[in-house]
Amino acid sequence: MTRILSSDILIADVVVSASNQPDLQELIQLFSLRPGGKKAINNAQHQRFGEAISHRFCHIFPGGSSANVLVTLARLLEGSTQIDFIGVHGDSPADDMIRRSFEEVGIRLFPQPMPPGAESATSYVLLLEDGGRTIATFPGNARQYLTAGVIDPELVRRADVVFLQGSLWSKMEPDYADRLLSLTLAEGKRLWLALPTYSMPDGEHVNIFRHLIAHAELVLGNDEELARIFRMTSDDAIHALSGQLTAGQSAFITRAVQGAVVLHEGKVSVAPARPVAPAAIQSTLGAGDTAFAGFMAGMMFGLAAEQCAELAMVLAAEKLKVQQARLPSPKEALKQASPALYSGLYHGLDS
Repeated sequence: MTRILSSDILIADVVVSASNQPDLQELIQLFSLRPGGKKAINNAQHQRFGEAISHRFCHIFPGGSSANVLVTLARLLEGSTQIDFIGVHGDSPADDMIRRSFEEVGIRLFPQPMPPGAESATSYVLLLEDGGRTIATFPGNARQYLTAGVIDPELVRRADVVFLQGSLWSKMEPDYADRLLSLTLAEGKRLWLALPTYSMPDGEHVNIFRHLIAHAELVLGNDEELARIFRMTSDDAIHALSGQLTAGQSAFITRAVQGAVVLHEGKVSVAPARPVAPAAIQSTLGAGDTAFAGFMAGMMFGLAAEQCAELAMVLAAEKLKVQQARLPSPKEALKQASPALYSGLYHGLDS
């Protein structure tokens, strides 16, 4: 059994259509939200969004990039991995939904008990007319409660892999991510690194990732994130990353409608996106997270890098067909979309 440790803020996704909604369109313009982007908002802005959607029909789902990846991974692997997650939530109905989503797949949440007064984040996911989305996130107060001292070294010692979100350096105080990284390296654990998203402010902390990549067994990200870190075009950044990786390292970089690229053993290969009819697209929310989970699952199944990417692309395409950030049943979705790939992984067993 592979043991994985990760940490991130816990999020409730509030999904609402912004099509033909002037007040929501006004907030999108007012807070400079761009299609496909994410932006952190303060408490006053959080209240503005809450008031704007209070009289509208919306869906509320558990979300958060790390949680999306790991819940999907746990569903694909079904008992062959143990996942520990450091994060905080409160006691609202949305927080209870987040907690139950972890319990359902056996992910253990730390610290226990939860600190009183903790509040999870809220992401307002505004669906656009073309099936895209823009996101405004109120971060809750995880930064207050997830301090470096919360990271129990024993959690790192009993892990085989640490899945580290690069965005932790801005979501928390920098010493939080520094401690998680230093313990990972000191204990000789495998590092799977998710590059920070473009929602982070550009600054000197971004420079650490060029150095940090050298320690990662697996690098995950999208081409825009990679281009920002290397400060060059996405194509040039992909080739720069390829030149930086050494034996035993891999990278999986998504490129939206262009699919993804896999960097492994000095080679760059392309994984085309699976076609999805425009009318079938419900939301792009979580498609990248789903692809990452698929690639990670492929690695843990022992697939070649190109096959890992194929699995990732199949699942990402299926994710586009549902509104929430997570596929409710990724194994069943895979079975329907690619019976041959499903059979090769699960030996024809029913999901």
